[in-house]
Amino acid sequence: MLRKTSPRASWCQIAHDYWEKLVGGIFVPGDRGSYPSEGEILSAYNEILSRHPECKCKILKVKVPGMLKNSSGDLFQRGDRVSGIWIIELLESRDVVLEFFMSSASLYVSFKHNGLPTILVRSATCDLQQTMKNFEAFINNYPVHLVGLEQEKIEFEKRLKIEQMTKASIKAGVSQILTPLGYEWDLVDKGNYFALRIGMGKKKLVEMTLNGKNFTRRLPVLEETLQNIENLLKNLTFPVDISMNKELVKL
Repeated sequence: MLRKTSPRASWCQIAHDYWEKLVGGIFVPGDRGSYPSEGEILSAYNEILSRHPECKCKILKVKVPGMLKNSSGDLFQRGDRVSGIWIIELLESRDVVLEFFMSSASLYVSFKHNGLPTILVRSATCDLQQTMKNFEAFINNYPVHLVGLEQEKIEFEKRLKIEQMTKASIKAGVSQILTPLGYEWDLVDKGNYFALRIGMGKKKLVEMTLNGKNFTRRLPVLEETLQNIENLLKNLTFPVDISMNKELVKL
């Protein structure tokens, strides 16, 4: 009998982890309790727009009671105070978005990529100048990151094919050996390995693991091993648990 439990990490999870590592490297922490000055924020705004005019970039203003439309915008009036910056970059389309948001209340970088769960990295502080350099580097190197992602996918597909072939060999080998012997057996796919459970009479169960590294050694001697266990069972007068090389014999 063949059964399957939870699968290994999917390609979506691997792709998400790939981008999460890259996005997580954008932030450069600042001094504890520090916050960039208005001059630093305005400098970052001007520099990002000069090199990446396609970005949507806004300066956030301090909210002043009684004033309308004072929370954000590119135009300033006398007395306006800068409170933060908001940058949005569409890297390919509306489905691939890199965002940086900094205000006195919130500081984060987010990344959306073609339907993957949004990656959100928060920080208490940041070195704005260095963080902006990393933000721009991510934009500039995005084509290189895509090449890296494609290589990850090729390697994932190779591993998946090898894993599928290995699992097929294990399933076929177990069935060919145990079915003619008349044992009741249960082969459970645990993702990284198989758990093989073999019934050897009333309240007697042998359990072992099979994986890509050990199945070529264990399957050829499985019948002989079971015969040795049966001979041992005949001479036992009470139930015992025997553990050996991470394999469990339950009697």
